[in-house]
Amino acid sequence: MRVGPGWVVRELGVELLPGGSGSKPLNYGISMSRGDLGAVRSATGVAPEAVSAMLLSVYDGTVLDLSPLGRGPAGGPGMRGAWGLFRGSRCCPACVMAADGAWRLWWRLGGAVACPEHRVLLHGWCPRCRLPLRRNWGWLMLAPFPANGLSACMNRPGGSRDVCGFPLAELPARPATAEVLEVQDLYLRAAAGQVLRLAGKEVAPAGWFAEMSQMVALARWAGPRELPGLDALPGHFAQAWRDDHAAGEEQRRWLWRACPLSPELTAALLHVLSPVFRAAGEPEFRDAASWLISAAYRRRFRRDRHSLADPALLPPFTRRAFMTSRHRGNPKVFLGKFLHPEPALARQGLTAAHVPCYVNRDDVLEQVTPHLAPRRGARPGGRPQRRFAALCLVMMVSDVPTWDEAAEMLGLPPLTTNSNPAGQLLIADLLAFREGLIVAGNRLVERGLIDYRARRTALAGLTELPAADWAGRPAWSKPERYDRGRVFAAAWIWSEFTGGRYDESPAWAAHPELSASATPTTGPSGFYYSWQLKMGSARRDWLRSWGARYLEDRKCGSLAPLCGQSLRAVRPGRGRS
Repeated sequence: MRVGPGWVVRELGVELLPGGSGSKPLNYGISMSRGDLGAVRSATGVAPEAVSAMLLSVYDGTVLDLSPLGRGPAGGPGMRGAWGLFRGSRCCPACVMAADGAWRLWWRLGGAVACPEHRVLLHGWCPRCRLPLRRNWGWLMLAPFPANGLSACMNRPGGSRDVCGFPLAELPARPATAEVLEVQDLYLRAAAGQVLRLAGKEVAPAGWFAEMSQMVALARWAGPRELPGLDALPGHFAQAWRDDHAAGEEQRRWLWRACPLSPELTAALLHVLSPVFRAAGEPEFRDAASWLISAAYRRRFRRDRHSLADPALLPPFTRRAFMTSRHRGNPKVFLGKFLHPEPALARQGLTAAHVPCYVNRDDVLEQVTPHLAPRRGARPGGRPQRRFAALCLVMMVSDVPTWDEAAEMLGLPPLTTNSNPAGQLLIADLLAFREGLIVAGNRLVERGLIDYRARRTALAGLTELPAADWAGRPAWSKPERYDRGRVFAAAWIWSEFTGGRYDESPAWAAHPELSASATPTTGPSGFYYSWQLKMGSARRDWLRSWGARYLEDRKCGSLAPLCGQSLRAVRPGRGRS
């Protein structure tokens, strides 16, 4: 190129960096305004999309946040510590030579550490001038570009007028570990805007990067001494980590949350954190990061200039790992932090209307009960656990913030007598408990979504079966002695089609005498248990058919019964026959 790029920039009318030589564009290589893109198109015919694809702004909103971008050099002071190389670049010498000196844009990302094609670490510094590659080559803006300018170091060290000129082909090839390549592949997929999986869940690119950058920062802050099995780490990785931590501890203001400066340091941190990003679930995520969490809690209250911030400010996965860690000391955790809406369930169409008043007993026994601390008198898979699971699921598929509102979503009265629906239930492992609830929600979807709210609305007026219909019921082998059979039948239909309990049905509420306190073996409740136990399969089928027709007449969606969800014969009663 016989004319320096700066002269071309002037002719195009692109906005220039204020206070500079009058030849360097504002935010050069980072971003361009719509006016500048239009000027380039008018002069060259190159589409704005093609120009934007050559700038770091293409990664904005994924692994870069350019919102603080200012008008100073390298994006201004607001970009200090961001995960981007705004003044310089890393490179793979083999790729540069193979592409006739072409440098790739993603080499300027803070998480770019290895070449996936040649499986070697990238280089970020020139061994001759000891400056980052492409660190101070702004002098080239007004000078003809050298013939070897893309395959040699063009830095001018120490303000000298002489160019370094070190041939990039002479940079040594350093193998990259499989762990580094694995995590970097996830990072580059996030940079490309792909949805990733973290701890078994789908997360947006920006969310994945927030967790990744936070973990890298914690590893820098903790230092290599905290890592079990440090001897297994490659020597040059461990040395880069030690040097960074020692230098940071001596600084008055150590930006340990900022992007690591060298590819060797970044590669070392990605290598040791690969088990965290490989975790299949949140409990495994927490266990893989336990050495970081332990260091954080041991040093949390140490009064120094490099103390850790409040865990409440951490990204969601990291925060939950901290709050449920055995290193935390204080076992009390606000349950609502772990019942935030789950996107995976929402994407499948599960809403609060599809959650029954009591979750399936087998699902609760398998997915919920094992994560509850055993307490005296707590029956595994009993009504408290099933109701608790239903309320938790409602909070995970909606945005209700309180238990009372969750109960209202299930058509239940506010929990005025007990603001904690768990009662005596204690959760042993919050992350595993949440994972179990997600599995239970997935099973509701797999069995077919049922609008229980619509069913409750349709059955709200059924307080007893009509006498004419009740007269056509299948007869028992013995004479019936229950004068409340029509009421019991309406309560049974409510339980069968909504998943609630018989004593929460409109039929029970319409007859106050049935709500009076009584033991399960005497009074109306005992009569209902006895009536239910003596009901044969023919009458159950007849009641199901009657309930299905009743709902169908009221245009009430899917009419499938609950496949064992109703509370039939929870325990035999000894009512009078």
